Amino acid sequence: MDSDIKKLACDLIGKAYDHHKAHARFEETQRAWMVTAYFTLTGLVYGGVILRGLQGDSQTLSSLGVIALIVHLLVGICIMISVSKVSGEFRRHFSRGEGILKDVSELVEDEADLKKAFEHVWLETAAIKEDKTVRPWIALWSNASVHAYMFALLTSIDVHLLAVTVFKRTVTSGWGVCFAIVWFILATYQQRAYLTKIGATGT
Repeated sequence: MDSDIKKLACDLIGKAYDHHKAHARFEETQRAWMVTAYFTLTGLVYGGVILRGLQGDSQTLSSLGVIALIVHLLVGICIMISVSKVSGEFRRHFSRGEGILKDVSELVEDEADLKKAFEHVWLETAAIKEDKTVRPWIALWSNASVHAYMFALLTSIDVHLLAVTVFKRTVTSGWGVCFAIVWFILATYQQRAYLTKIGATGT
């Protein structure tokens, strides 16, 4: 291969690696900002609900309170979908970056020092490897999985509060809890199924 072409190829490989690494971190930051915004909204909405309860009117909510809960539920569903997608993008860029390092490291198998250096620059995290023979449970508590549990829990609280306030004449507190539990299970299952499908359970 011509030396100029070889140098160009090496430069492109290096830039591609940097791109994947930087974009993975961008996705991670984007996920953090979305979660922060959601929890800020959660604090405002639930703060109002708790204040209403402290005033001795825990069984009813104003029209504004009901609207706030509906908005919070809808935003929660959107955030669930967005964060799952971002987790997938994060994993994809991680994998591409790892692939570039693996391909290049195979070219220097005979160089002991370079081979050792490549072993120290893998991007993998504790969960990204998902070693099923050593720690099969670790993906259950990765960032993506914990986010799935949190979103399912908070939106299930919305479902319970909306059920017992909007339909208070027909839905008892016990039925509201049942609805919330069913919602939590379904929301968690759907998120975990999607994360598993796109290979992002360990992100």
